[in-house]
Amino acid sequence: MTGTSLRRCLVFFLLLAVTAAGCSGQERKRFEESLDHSIEANEISVGLPDLQRSSPKEVKEKEKRMLRHIEQSLQAAEGVSIDFLRNLHPDLSAHYQDQFMKGQRLYMEGIKSDDPMKQLQGNTLVMEWSKFWVANKEHILKKLNKS
Repeated sequence: MTGTSLRRCLVFFLLLAVTAAGCSGQERKRFEESLDHSIEANEISVGLPDLQRSSPKEVKEKEKRMLRHIEQSLQAAEGVSIDFLRNLHPDLSAHYQDQFMKGQRLYMEGIKSDDPMKQLQGNTLVMEWSKFWVANKEHILKKLNKS
């Protein structure tokens, strides 16, 4: 291998390393954003049953804010790769996609279409995600803080 070829290979691998590090940082940010927006939506959701003390206009406004947070959570979640999630925990990608994301999507669709069954299905999946998260949060956060 000539000196020029070797230099090109080194430059190529350095670019790959820098790109991979940048993607990891972006994915970490998106992962954290997805969780943050989900928490915000959940906090708003907890206040929604207080229909007796709120006007219909207030309820609709809270509902819109909640849906906006769910949409932002899902948008951020779409930018997180399976490999990134698997690096944090071998089972995280399956739980994240099949419970966290799918649950939020179903819940949001249920709210928008006034379909209580979809809302319940979504809630059930998100609760399953919560069980996984609580059981594995410490391990995942340690790995996340190392990256």
